[in-house]
Amino acid sequence: MRLQMEKHANVQVQLQQRQEALVSSPQRTVTQQAVERLQTTEGYLDSQQIVALIDLVTKNASQAGVYLSLKREDVRKAWVSKRLSELKDSN
Repeated sequence: MRLQMEKHANVQVQLQQRQEALVSSPQRTVTQQAVERLQTTEGYLDSQQIVALIDLVTKNASQAGVYLSLKREDVRKAWVSKRLSELKDSN
């Protein structure tokens, strides 16, 4: 019985370590990073606009990569504005 409890405890520790590694892993996908950044950085947009951009970056990883690579705020906002305009025109 004691051996089983120790094995169970070891398995629990291993599972917790794996979960912690996944959460803190720098290997998140480009798409996940872009979705997170959109929600935290583009606070001036309304929820409909954020959702439209999320749809864009989840359907097109290269768009997600470009968005993440934009460092200057003015350039990033211009890029976002242009993408939203293109999305609006295509509907």
